[in-house]
Order: sequence, then C-alpha cells, then structure tokens
Amino acid sequence: MVSSGGQDLMSTLWAPIVVVMIVVVVAAVATYVSRRHGGTMVAVHTVEVVAGAVAALSALGLAIIAVTTFTNRQVPLADNVLSEAESLTEGNPCPGTASDAPLYCAGTVMNAPLDARLLYLTAMALLLAASFAICWAIYMAARHAVAGDPFHRNVIRAFVVAGWLALLGGIVGEALRSISMTVAVRSLPFDFADETLFYVSIPWWPCLVSLGCFAMAAIFRHGARLQAEAARLQKETEGLV
Repeated sequence: MVSSGGQDLMSTLWAPIVVVMIVVVVAAVATYVSRRHGGTMVAVHTVEVVAGAVAALSALGLAIIAVTTFTNRQVPLADNVLSEAESLTEGNPCPGTASDAPLYCAGTVMNAPLDARLLYLTAMALLLAASFAICWAIYMAARHAVAGDPFHRNVIRAFVVAGWLALLGGIVGEALRSISMTVAVRSLPFDFADETLFYVSIPWWPCLVSLGCFAMAAIFRHGARLQAEAARLQKETEGLV
C-alpha cells in the first residue's frame, strides 16, 4: 500500500507517481537487457524482474512503516475513523507546541499509545506479507518458465502460500488496521473520544486474489501431472524401440 497526502494535488500524487516510474524503469531495463542478450522469452523475463522488484519494495515498505510507527509514534487514520476524529477535534488545529500526550493533526494521531501502534504495525505487516507472497509467486512462476521448468513444485507451493496469505492476511490485516485507528482516536484528550465506534469491514479483494492464486496452483499442478505423464509415456515408448 502506497499513500501520501498534501494541501495540493501534486504533493498528494508524488508517491504513486514515483512508484509507477520505478516499475516502468525496472521493466524497461529488464526488457532491454533480455533483448540485448538474445532472450527468447522477453515478456516472461520482464515479469520476473518486475515481480521481484515489487516484492523487494514490499519488504522495504514494512521496514519503513516499522521505523515511522515507533519513531514518530503515529497512527494514520482513514475512512469512518477519520470522520470520527474530525468531528471530535473540530475547531482544534494542530498544536504548535511539543507534547507527549496523544494529539490529532492532519489525519494522523500523533503520540499514539503503544497498543494502537502495535496493532497498526501488525496489520501493515500482514497486508505487506500478502503483497510480498503474491509477487513472489509470480516471480517464481516466471523464473522457472525462463529456466524451462514452468510446472516446478515450488511454483505450486508459492501460489498456495500466496493464496492463504492473501486471504488471511488481507482480511485480518484490514480488520486490525481499522481497530488500531479506533484505539488511537480513543486515546485523544477530547470529550466522548472514548466512545468512538469500532468500524471493521471485510474487503472483497483478499477473497478474489486468493481464489486466483488457488486457481493458478491448480492449473500448474495439472500441468505438472500432464508433464509427468508425457515423460512416462516417452520413456515407455523408448523402451519399446
């Protein structure tokens, strides 16, 4: 997940634009190198490199979120919880003086309590783990395809693991993220802050992505079975000749 905010449109879009530019550059370099070395599977090799790069960015993102969460002691808000915080702090701008007490500023709870930060970090770890697993499965599939063994058992395992992580990590991660935001808002020193409602919604994307991963695992498993059967028949035929 990549997010940014600002007073104007360009300052808000800088993070998505940078990510897209990085992916485009990596894909262009991978395509150029593959063509230069006479590769016959340029598209597959490009997918391999891009998937590996995105997986690495997911791991880097988790490290950045961990440092930010515990160094700045903040929990960003979104959706219904953000609306609740806005209503609680109406007429109270961002404080200009340093304070160790929880405070709300620009869609973020600063100096959030430890339990809220731990919940938020756990949620982001689950969501990024799901993203990493999906990219890793795509990387493994492309890598083994380039190596001439597209139905390798490691590819099947990678898609099965990605499916379970997308399903469980996506649902639990989104739920914990919403809970962490509510816990952070309840710590604010405002009237009725401790009565902030918990909002937990189950997104559809983990179910759809996991279904796709399990389908890919079944397809590759069937391909491996056909490949093994073809190899067995070829060996029997050679024995007859």
